[in-house]
Amino acid sequence: MTNDAGKVVRAWDFFISYTAADRQWAEWIAWQLEDAGYSVLVQAWDFVPGSNWMLGMQRGVSCARRMIALLSVSYIGSVYGGEEWHAALAADPEGFARKLLPVRIEDCERPGLLRNVVGFDLFDCEPDATCAHLLEQVAHSLKGRAKPAVPPAFPVNRRPRAVEPAFPSPADPATPRHLFGTPLAVLTGHTHEVNTGSFSPDGLLLVTTSRDNTARLWDVATGQQRAVLSGHTGVVWSVDFSPDGALLVTSSWDGTARLWDVATGRQRAVLTGHTGPVWWAAFSPSGDQIVTSSVDGTARCWDPSTARQQRVLTGHINTVYWAGYSPDGTLLATTSKDGNARLWEVATGRQRAVLTSHTDPIWAGAFSPDSTLLLTTSRDKTARLWDVATGEQRFSLSGHTDPVPWGGFSPDGTLIATTSRDKTARLWDAATGKQKAVLTGHTDPVWFASFSPDGTLLVTTSRDKTARLWDVATGEQRAILTGHTEPVAWGAAFTPDGDILATLSADRTVRLWAVGSSDAPRPRPER
Repeated sequence: MTNDAGKVVRAWDFFISYTAADRQWAEWIAWQLEDAGYSVLVQAWDFVPGSNWMLGMQRGVSCARRMIALLSVSYIGSVYGGEEWHAALAADPEGFARKLLPVRIEDCERPGLLRNVVGFDLFDCEPDATCAHLLEQVAHSLKGRAKPAVPPAFPVNRRPRAVEPAFPSPADPATPRHLFGTPLAVLTGHTHEVNTGSFSPDGLLLVTTSRDNTARLWDVATGQQRAVLSGHTGVVWSVDFSPDGALLVTSSWDGTARLWDVATGRQRAVLTGHTGPVWWAAFSPSGDQIVTSSVDGTARCWDPSTARQQRVLTGHINTVYWAGYSPDGTLLATTSKDGNARLWEVATGRQRAVLTSHTDPIWAGAFSPDSTLLLTTSRDKTARLWDVATGEQRFSLSGHTDPVPWGGFSPDGTLIATTSRDKTARLWDAATGKQKAVLTGHTDPVWFASFSPDGTLLVTTSRDKTARLWDVATGEQRAILTGHTEPVAWGAAFTPDGDILATLSADRTVRLWAVGSSDAPRPRPER
């Protein structure tokens, strides 16, 4: 390329903008890009002794076809980093040339105008998957399009119906049968990855959350979208129905939680007070309180009838990933990046216990159905079981060889399921802490699992783009649910009657599957 004076100057495919704290990320990304045939300007390699580093930065911004900004808490707080991405944005304010590529390398909020530029994440993945994702997203940016190489699945918006009526069943002549694992519908509408979802208490509605900054309500019987819950200005991560099904609460990386009227889809209130992204939000079992957890290191309790903050639970010194109520409604538990879990009295907000044994961040927690035990799962490759009354550790569930992102109890409280990046899920005896089964079959990290309401099935979701159903009694795989074209990460939920399973994916879709008994079909409730 030539400058204004007609002099030939070197051009690069990419200039990597980063801070010193993220040098290892910058070098790793530069290596992958150059290994793939791209030319890269990166300070760690190109600003050698004798170089004018300020001029080098200017050339990086002006002479590289694309600038990759490695977003982290350190970068967002950097003066030089801010100048670099502002300069790249100013050179292409409308984004037609896709000059600026924001890439998050850790959980952080995008500042200001960066929120309007489409980027992608590279954290919390294994190296091979991260490299593949990096090169895929870079290719999309260069081409200006992300059209898939294979045709998308046909958008089935309604449950399949037989052309010719089936022979009437003596038990219920009006109810069609669906074989176990049969796909029922593909729900389309989200414009970015679908994160989490939940069925209403009566099973008639499904709510989903997404990186497109919305939550959406769907009619389970028809697969049709009922409402788009718009208002958040950041990723919407979690959602929960009130026990009576009349309200929804959503949490977002925009630093707020919001209350919604289920019947109308309208926003009721914005819960403000957190000073960082809000990871989790949940109703109490009685529905008269909401708890939220945040990157700001606190959990907060709210009155849903007034939207007023009742109390702030302080003590953690880092992100609070999860907060949840005991089934009897007397206690709250929080888990944190600081490696501790804490128990709190719901009535007073007083801290009851600090649970210390994990050696790395604790990602999630779950109370046993009888409220006597708490399960925590951690990056330290273990899950741990705690006595709620004493705060003492009962068991360390060891066996996974990689971090354990999720764990949960069976409906009767006798079993525990855990998932891991080691590509397995495991079943444990809650009374003894002994491992009962290793569920193998997934070919990538297993992120999430859920027991069916009757406790006979376990669904697992994975980066391998599948969900799998397992027989809890035998540990045998019952079905592989295929169709999603991107990872099925945190999203899977059973209807309260256990007849239908929803899976949620980074491919922007939700899929419904028949998983009820093939011997005794169950009709859906009348609307």
